[in-house]
Amino acid sequence: MITPDRVPEQILACIERLEASGYESWLVGGAVRDLLLNQTSSDWDVATAAQPAETEAVFEAYRVISIGRAHGTVRVIADDLAVDVTTCRVDGDYLDSRHPEHVTYTSSIREDLSRRDFTINAMAWHPIRGLYDPFGGQDDLIRQTIKAVGNASARLQEDALRIMRALRFSAVLGFSLDEPLRAAIFKYGHLLQKLPAERLGMEWSQLLFGSCAAVIVSRFMPVLQLALPETPNARPFAAWRALSKLQNADVLRHVAFAAAMALDRSWLNTLPLNQPDRQRAMALYALLTSRDLPPVSADTMEWRWLAARVGVEVVSDFLKLQKSLTDAEEPWLFLEEAVEAWKKSGFLTLRDLAVNGHKLRNAGVRPRHIGQMQKRLFLAVADGSTANNEAALLETVKLWYNLKDFPATGYADSPAHTQLTGDGGKNGQRNEKTDY
Repeated sequence: MITPDRVPEQILACIERLEASGYESWLVGGAVRDLLLNQTSSDWDVATAAQPAETEAVFEAYRVISIGRAHGTVRVIADDLAVDVTTCRVDGDYLDSRHPEHVTYTSSIREDLSRRDFTINAMAWHPIRGLYDPFGGQDDLIRQTIKAVGNASARLQEDALRIMRALRFSAVLGFSLDEPLRAAIFKYGHLLQKLPAERLGMEWSQLLFGSCAAVIVSRFMPVLQLALPETPNARPFAAWRALSKLQNADVLRHVAFAAAMALDRSWLNTLPLNQPDRQRAMALYALLTSRDLPPVSADTMEWRWLAARVGVEVVSDFLKLQKSLTDAEEPWLFLEEAVEAWKKSGFLTLRDLAVNGHKLRNAGVRPRHIGQMQKRLFLAVADGSTANNEAALLETVKLWYNLKDFPATGYADSPAHTQLTGDGGKNGQRNEKTDY
């Protein structure tokens, strides 16, 4: 049951203000569904008999943004809460499986609700009149069923994005799809190919976060692949396995799915991620698709050097991804234990090294060798063979180069330089690959 005390005061004030001006108004959409499920909501939508210009006049003292005036929507900012106020309407014919050719305003809340996608989203609430539910949405919430408003085939043909929305709601809420809707999804799944990647990205992002994402991916993969770029090396079973293993709603799920389905990194850019998550996703995707990583059987110090450059948390996440994408988890467990030990040591990145590239250059190390020298010093500190202070590290460099001091030139023929380059100091090229 929804009571006024569970609805933000700004929403109640918006409805009251509209009705005081003679316009019947209701709270509608996802907020009503979420309140009935005892969940928090971030989307607040009000349906009103007022037309856009009338809505703007009612809220002339507020900040108002015209975000979709062609379809009757005005965004009202009430004490920092965004409220989308939309004129009750009836949609015309859909010609492109995306947008109605035209809309007709109406004062009937029932007509407005009848154009919506699913019964659980076609309910309205009023602070005095209570819940208005002409299509049985509350009963479907109780039955945990997603059902189209009216004819399922017609609803999906009107707007193909409703296919993804149905699967997203099923993945997030754990609800089943009623048979007419399920059949229509398979019949009209090809319409997803008409939609731009950005519209699909919003649905993909939420679907993959769903607690039942693995189930939906396994049952509807033939349809879902129509909402993805075609990739011959896609591994649907690996995608299902990864989503099953990665229990938390985290960007790791996005990256694992992209890797399993052999998607280009540009697909990740279609997802509405915040900047930290986007950077994290791109770093992980780059590692997963790199051909220059140390093998899992390599000395752990090679992995520690990788962690020093890309970040120990990135490597930790990378190992979780590898475990999720393969049946053979055991080879990665030893590395996971090593990573946890590195975290406890507090010595994690090149910034923790007591000498930087500038000091090494002043000490006589040629610029082209600084990167390799930093690696050797970092690993020497990491394995405990050298203390992490400037004097000890520079002394170590001196010993490696078999020199008494560090002139700017003169060590190209030293034994250490030969070891570093593998060419007797003839061409200054390294034979050890350090860029992963």
